[in-house]
Amino acid sequence: MSENFFKKLSQINVKDLKNINVQGLTANLKNNRHILINIAIVGLTLVVTLYLWQAYKKDSLEIKKQIQDIAEKVKVVEDQEKNVKEYQKLREDFPKAVSTDQLINQLSESAVKLNVQMTSLSPVQEFSDEYIEISHFDMSVVSTDYQNIVDFTQAIENSPNAVRLKEWSGQMQNTVGAKIVMEALRLKK
Repeated sequence: MSENFFKKLSQINVKDLKNINVQGLTANLKNNRHILINIAIVGLTLVVTLYLWQAYKKDSLEIKKQIQDIAEKVKVVEDQEKNVKEYQKLREDFPKAVSTDQLINQLSESAVKLNVQMTSLSPVQEFSDEYIEISHFDMSVVSTDYQNIVDFTQAIENSPNAVRLKEWSGQMQNTVGAKIVMEALRLKK
């Protein structure tokens, strides 16, 4: 049937279309109103379908944008949770913080055990921001044996406390001496 229709359609001559009796066609449509009703229904269906398709397309784009926004927010939340876990691990793994007085007492005890004499200790300089406090001080030590100074320095470096050596310089005369610059760290939050 469709082959026959296309065959007839291909045989139509454009010049024949000029000979269409418009008045006869109009009269025929007036007599057969069901054809007009069917044409109107098809036209209305096409218009409604086009409108619904445009509305669906608009809604679909909005939903895709919302999905992208939610995916970005989920990523931010996941990153934040990961950062919180890393921060907690850092806090757990961070060396134990001690007060400056406790640190000085521990250094004094270690110096006595290792036969090292603390000859000077500078006043503590404090630095602080919202995350960390740093106590900075200079210390001079002497001993009759170089190994005692080395052992004392290693005791500071291997301390479980949040302490680091910033500078170290030594000298040898009648006794062995060292100047040590240290910093003690404390996390605030």
